[in-house]
Formats: sequence, C-alpha cells, structure tokens
Amino acid sequence: MLCLLLPWVEGVASYCLFASDWLAAGEAPIDGRHVEYDETLGWDHLPGVHLPDRYGPGKALTLDDRGARVTGPTQVEEGPSVRILCSGDSFTFGPGVGDDETWVARLDAQPGIVAINKGRNGYGIGQIYLSYDRDADAIDHDVHIVAVFADDFRRMQFDRFFGRGKPVVQLRDGQLVTENVPVPRIDDGGAWHRRQHALRGLRLHRLATRVRGEAERPAEESVPPRQSMPQAIRVAEACVLALHERHAREGRTFVFVFLPTRLDDRPSAVDPLRTAFIDQLRVAGVSVIDVVEALRGPTAPPARSLFFPYDGSVAPDVAGHPTAAGHRFIAECIAAEVRNQ
Repeated sequence: MLCLLLPWVEGVASYCLFASDWLAAGEAPIDGRHVEYDETLGWDHLPGVHLPDRYGPGKALTLDDRGARVTGPTQVEEGPSVRILCSGDSFTFGPGVGDDETWVARLDAQPGIVAINKGRNGYGIGQIYLSYDRDADAIDHDVHIVAVFADDFRRMQFDRFFGRGKPVVQLRDGQLVTENVPVPRIDDGGAWHRRQHALRGLRLHRLATRVRGEAERPAEESVPPRQSMPQAIRVAEACVLALHERHAREGRTFVFVFLPTRLDDRPSAVDPLRTAFIDQLRVAGVSVIDVVEALRGPTAPPARSLFFPYDGSVAPDVAGHPTAAGHRFIAECIAAEVRNQ
C-alpha cells in the first residue's frame, strides 16, 4: 500500500511546493510602488511616497523628498546633534516594519542624534558605494554608516537583480570602474524569471531534462556572473576603503557594519568570508561593528525572534528580514559603538 501511495503523495507535495513558489514569484522583492528606474543605480526610490499600512495596520512606508525612508514624526532638534547617514540594503530599509521601527529610526530617537535612512532594497555593496558617491554632497552628515550582510557580496557579481538591470563595479588596474551603465531598462522580467525557477523545481521538468540528455541547472541559477566571488570581494573592499579615505579627507566618521541573518546565530560557511573581510578593513583603520558576533553572544535574544520566518506567514519580500525586535537589537549594537566614537 505504501508503495502505491508514495508516488501520489510525492506528486501532491511537488505540486504544493510549485504552487507556493509560483504565487510567491509575483511578489517582487523590489516594490514598484515606491521605486523607479535609475540609469546610474538600476533603481532608486521615488520621493514623497506614503503607503499607509504597507506592512500591516499602523506600519507605514513613507519616503521624504529625497527618497529616504522617514524615521517617524519630525522632531525639533534641541541643541547640537550628530547627523548620521545610514547606507545599506533592505536590512537597513526595513521591509516588514513601520517607519519608526527600523534600526535607523531607533538611532534617530536617541538624544543628540539625527539619523537618515538611505537603505535600498536589493542593493549590493557596489550600488551602496555609487549611491553615496552621487548623492552625499546634498545630505548634511557627520557620520556615515554602511551596513551590509553576506548576500551583498554575491550581488556584486551580476548585472541584474530579480529581473532589474544594475551597474557592475569592477577593478581595472587598481581603479574602481563602473560597467553596464547607463543601466539597461530590463524592467521586471523578474516575475517571469522567478516563475521559471518554480517550473525548474518540478519533478516533471527534471525528468524531461534527463530524457533530453541535458544537464540539470540548479533552481537558483540566474544570469551568468560578470565577475567571480573572489573578484567581487576585492571590489567590495576597494569600495569600502574608498569611502573610508574620502571621509578621512573630509573630516567625517566612517563606520562599517556587518549585519547577521537568521542563520548567523551559529558558525556557518560564510564565517571565513566575513572574518577575513573585517580583518582587512580593521588593518586599514576602518571602524567595524560585527553584529554577527553580538548575535552569538551570551546575552543576545533568540535569533528566531529577530527575523521574520519563511513559513508563509509573511509576504515573500518580508521573510528573512529583521523584525521590530531585530531592528532594536541592531540599533543597540550600533548605538553603543557610535557613543564611544
């Protein structure tokens, strides 16, 4: 009986997973409601957007006239304040939480600090560098924080992200150069691209591939990389050091932050990359905050409370990102170091 039921159960399971992946593919990780094409960066925020209840009741997404995510009600500055510009990816921007719940907003709520959220969903380190290089002169700030997590290195290998074109920063003769600009308008073939991945996951597709004698491609495979991972890491280091040197010349404080994911509460395959990268930066004199190590500390909250789950209870563009508690934890780690400086 079990032998008769197994093919049926396997078929149902495969179909359920396919249906879930197909539906999730329609949820773009880069929300077109607040993002527009940008020929230099691939995409950037639309200024002046307000999406009430975007992430649930009372959890609004609001962008100011510069496209920065607001940090809550405007506060009157009393006395001197340190102005902190926070650059990063979605872990800085804050999918899933309200305007006043991101780690940037929690920094901003502290006395004597004005924090600006320049996080952008989907950015890699190259785009973070280019965005600052283009826009920084128009934003008054004393401190610049760049916050990344491990996937930001992988993103630097490619000239697109979920169907959107993006620039590729590379090293040529020791100099940073930008390729694939103006960025082609490859606008959201992303949903179909992600649905192709869902189709590839079907057992029927795998069987047909083998019958045709073709090599199976992994479901996560997308466009060919423009540079290898070791090259991307070297370019990332060059981007960070270029920012460090610029801030030293212009009299600002620069801080690099390595953020954790939900799997970083224990040793992982990413640890050698992270530790080697951080060591190189520290040797060069860069101030580094390693929140991954803080997450592994004896007083850290359980990781499952700090990140949204992948169990279907939240939208795909929110899953895996820091919860309000996660943003609070990140802010506490960063604030302690910023006070010391």
